[in-house]
Amino acid sequence: MLERRQSAEAKQQHKRSKEFCIIGKEFQFNKVSKMSEFGLWFSTGVEHITTDGAYDHILFVALVVVAFPVTEWKKILLLITGFTIGHSLSLIMSVYNIFVLKQSVAELFIILTILLTGIFHLWNFRQTAMKNTRILYLLIPLFGGIHGMGFSYVLREMLGKTGSPGLPLFYFNLGIEAGQVIIVALVLLFSLLLSRVFKLKHTHLKISVSCIAILFSIFILLQRWYFS
Repeated sequence: MLERRQSAEAKQQHKRSKEFCIIGKEFQFNKVSKMSEFGLWFSTGVEHITTDGAYDHILFVALVVVAFPVTEWKKILLLITGFTIGHSLSLIMSVYNIFVLKQSVAELFIILTILLTGIFHLWNFRQTAMKNTRILYLLIPLFGGIHGMGFSYVLREMLGKTGSPGLPLFYFNLGIEAGQVIIVALVLLFSLLLSRVFKLKHTHLKISVSCIAILFSIFILLQRWYFS
């Protein structure tokens, strides 16, 4: 009888200690998650635009940067700003369900933005100072809006149905901007290296990047059409 009572008390004590450990872990997890909320969403935004899975966004940003020579950096900055405004607005609208595109449709449109921008560059590769390049100031923000829809799906999936999008959206977008700055800086440095060291003309760089973008877009479109 005494052994049974001691055994029951031992089980009860073990159960309480186990519950205490679980509660402690949950408290620790909640504490860490609140402290690292900025780091979580910021790093997710950076990774979403800089990792190998974001090759479409990287290629499009590269196309934007090579639109003009490095010496015309103000025009490049204006295009990048337009792209930033476009994808930031559409990201907000998508996360708050104001305007949402089906993911497969958004991904198709993203590939088309790369294809059309590459074709435009090839068509106007000698006309960086001509009037018809001004259309880029309208197209890039519009295309940025399409890319913003693509950015939103990761955030929406991570937030789920109960998550509040306010701060995560802000931190996530900051991460995307930081990643975008990294890509722009690398493309600009690469352009300077080719022009100053290897004496490569900007038109040749523009043609090369545009051809890569067009071939990539056609390959992805054919791949999706074949497997659909």
